[in-house]
Amino acid sequence: MDDIKGLIEITTSLLEYKKTDWEKTSFLIYLSELYLKEHNLIKAWDILNIIDSYLKKFDGWEETGLGRSVMDVALDTCMNLKDNRKLALEIFNWIDKKFEQMKNISVSLFEKAIIAAKLLELNDREDYYQKIYDTEHQKILKMMGK
Repeated sequence: MDDIKGLIEITTSLLEYKKTDWEKTSFLIYLSELYLKEHNLIKAWDILNIIDSYLKKFDGWEETGLGRSVMDVALDTCMNLKDNRKLALEIFNWIDKKFEQMKNISVSLFEKAIIAAKLLELNDREDYYQKIYDTEHQKILKMMGK
């Protein structure tokens, strides 16, 4: 844990040297991942909210690895908030809205969305993401000739 705390301190101090919004966003994603590893889920969510303000500045974030990375951290944060259902639901609803904007969502993100919905007992969303996952998985199998 001390190593993670040190990385958080260093990353936070280096953030001011990042010149472009893209660099800042990438660094903030890394910082939110560190908070997630430290199990400081509220701080990870706070950082994701800062990231959200940067995403609005980018045309096409919905189609890039940047968007997928943000969603990956958000889903991990949501799934780990076992003691705070209210915040987990807030994060899941945020993810849900972001997914509507995104293109080329990876199957692994749909898998995580299914798990998060299941943990939150959101049966309709679990079914929704399961259908999307099944469709995308079939496309992958077809591409692989199976």
